[in-house]
Amino acid sequence: MSTTETTAWTSGSWTLTPGNEDAFVARWEEFLQWTRNDAAGFVTAYLLSDRANPQHYVSFARWESFESTQAWRTLPGFMPHFTACRELCDDLSAGDYAGEVAI
Repeated sequence: MSTTETTAWTSGSWTLTPGNEDAFVARWEEFLQWTRNDAAGFVTAYLLSDRANPQHYVSFARWESFESTQAWRTLPGFMPHFTACRELCDDLSAGDYAGEVAI
């Protein structure tokens, strides 16, 4: 037997400037550690690298609620961490998503 619940997700599709791969991963890990320590409602996150394109990464983070994601973005540390990652990129597409997760 399983039940379902709606889960809040954030995601980013990051296209890096060539040569920034290692720096980006390090900054994303710092961003994630800060998020884990300071953002209420954070559950888990993943950073995936594209095997066919080494400059492309996709990130996913699971949250307890969409209110948690909104509060995260208003924290004083959000913009410096986000900007540190973003400045290594040529392009970024980000969004909020709802998902049904089987439990």
